[in-house]
Order: sequence, then structure tokens, then C-alpha cells
Amino acid sequence: ISIIWFKRDLRIYDHQPLCAAIEASRTNGQTILPLFVIEPYYWQIPTSSRRHWVFVRECLIELRAALTSLGQPLVVRIGSGDAVLDELSQYVSIKTLYAHEETSQNWSYARDNNVRAYCDRHQIAVYETPANGVARRFYNRDKWASMRNKRMSQNRLKQPTAGALQHELAALKALDNGSLPHNDDPLFGAPLVAHDRTQQGGRRRAIALLRSFLTERSEAYVKQLASPSKGGDSCLRLSPHLAWGTISSREVEHSIRNYSKAPDTPLSYAKSRSLKAVLSRLSWRCHFMQKLEDQPEIESTNMHPLYDGLREGDVNKTYFEAWAQGRTGYPLIDACMRCLIVTGWLPFRMRAMLVSFASYHLWLDWRITAPHLAKLFTDFEPGIHYSQFQMQSGVTGINAIRVY
Repeated sequence: ISIIWFKRDLRIYDHQPLCAAIEASRTNGQTILPLFVIEPYYWQIPTSSRRHWVFVRECLIELRAALTSLGQPLVVRIGSGDAVLDELSQYVSIKTLYAHEETSQNWSYARDNNVRAYCDRHQIAVYETPANGVARRFYNRDKWASMRNKRMSQNRLKQPTAGALQHELAALKALDNGSLPHNDDPLFGAPLVAHDRTQQGGRRRAIALLRSFLTERSEAYVKQLASPSKGGDSCLRLSPHLAWGTISSREVEHSIRNYSKAPDTPLSYAKSRSLKAVLSRLSWRCHFMQKLEDQPEIESTNMHPLYDGLREGDVNKTYFEAWAQGRTGYPLIDACMRCLIVTGWLPFRMRAMLVSFASYHLWLDWRITAPHLAKLFTDFEPGIHYSQFQMQSGVTGINAIRVY
């Protein structure tokens, strides 16, 4: 069999590993097994939370239904990636592993290396493809933008046709597909607040958000994107879907460009400006993820060593707890933090304000505050998270100090 390892790419549309595996199966005769691995250690690291799992679970329910329509449901297993492959190999002969490259935390780099090492030991061919505008082993940043734009301009890959994964392999038909843990499973850490209003996952919701932004909400985007009270309505709100891959960056860009050029949808100046602004931010998103790809050490190390020792002394636990709970006595700070605790989302400048307040007013080290916000952000994206935390804390050696 060939395995398609789903990670942060929970869709079947514009999915290169899936399309490549189906194309190869026509010549090599290998049956395709779609796999998602719930890795307990990942859900124990300081940046993971039950909020993330609730979103991911909704995405996986839709993904399993979509793959079932192709002929083979998603198989779900709990354990480390290499241990899961070893378990499956007791029932089937694994010849090929298809996956997207993942730019994330050091944990995921180590996990991917372990899986590749397992595959190497067991003569399993590994085919990895880029997931977005980020390039692995790309050493010339002067040419990065043109590479990224070229990749984004390529045609989207079509959704496979119904029955594309159908097979007659008895061992696979008898295999337990595995159940998804419930939202309250203790594996995923602390419980959510009782009145949690986190964004919901799944590709259908991603498409609905994109459609409503293009047709209804984009007019006021530039004017209101930084507003703590109005940003939630006028912003794109696809960030958690991009983080977990229910929709690809390329699909979003193509949809915006096609909508802008459609002859039957004349755009106002405000809407045209808003759509261009979103395209720019999508490019910046890839830029920051590329920075983490090139410098994975920024997850835990100041970009500029001059700032080492600046805030790493004794942590003022009283200040940290007041900030983390939204009880500092600064009304706008506390309102933003309490909103984040309940909804999992804030507009960018309010996020930056929480970080700069913690870093300058409370003099807290960014390595202490970054995991807390990562747990709260439904759309936690490591590439953006660590670059922005360092920028808003003034330890990059590049950016001017920013106090919001």
C-alpha cells in the first residue's frame, strides 16, 4: 500500500500528496491508505490546547467523510508516527509514504525526522511536497518572492473523483479505521471555559467564510481590520483554516484574484483596496513561515544575541497571572485578554498590544508569554507566532521598538 499522511493539510482539494498517490497507483498498483496520527506528546507541549483539538476534530470529521466518498475512509491512530507505521505494517506491506512538508515547531521537525528514519530502515519510499509558499532547503532569499509567487500562480489541483481510492484489498477492508477522541478526552489538557465561542472547523465553514468575505464583508476590511470591536466581522477569519489546511493558501489567492477580475462584479475602491491588502498579508504569512523554516532556533532564542539576559531573570508570577487572566487593571488589556480566552481570536494589533504590554510594562520574557497565547489562539501558526513575539518584544535587532 501507499500511505497518505495527513498533518496540517486536512482537505482533499488542491492536495498534492493525495493527487500524486492516486496518479502513481494507476501504474504501480498500490492501494492507498489515508492516515492521521494523534500524537500524545504533541498535545502535552506548552503551546497545544484542547481549543486546538476541538477545531481539528471538526476538520477530521469532514475529512473522513470526504475520503469515504473517494472509496477509503480516513484511518486514525493514537501514538508516535513511527510506532503507528510499525503497527500498520503488521497487517499490510507499506511501500510508499506521501506527505506535505510541515513548517512548524522543533517538535514537528524531530517527529518528521523519526518517521523518515523509520521509513529508511524499512525501505519505504518517502515523497514530500511543499504545502504553501514555503521552500525547504531554499538558500537564496533574494529569489524567494519570485519562487513563492510562481508557486501561488500555478493551477489548483482538482479534487479527486468519487471512487478514486476504491480497492479490493481484504486486509485493508478488515482494518479498524479508528475512532476520534471526544472533545473532553483528558489527552488534550485543561478544559475549555464554560462559555467558549471558538471558531468551528471543517472545510465547509472555510468556504463559507471565504465566500462571505468576498461578497459581503470585505468592503470595510482595511478600515476596520485593527478595530477590537469590529475586526471580528470584517476580517477574513480564515487563519485557523489555513493553519490546519482545510483550505490552501493558493486556493484563497486564486479565489480573490478571480473574484477581482470577474466582469459581472465591479469593485468599489474600498473593496479593491481590501482584496489587495489581503493578498499582501497572505504573502507576509508565507514570509514569516519561511523565516521559521530557515531559522528554527527563533522558537526559543533571541534573533539578536545582544538581548540575551535582558528579561530572563526571576519571573514576576503575580504580573504574569494578572496578564494571563485579564486582571491587570488596564481596561483595554484586560478586555482583549478576556475576549481571547472566550473566543480564541483577536485582530492583529490587539495581539501585538498584549505582547508589547507584557514585554515592556510588565518586563516579562517572551518565552514565558508566548506559550500562553499559543494555547489561546485557535489559529496558532508557529511561523507567525515566534517572529511576531520577538518583534513586539524588541529582541530582533531589526525592528524599531513598538509599544501599542
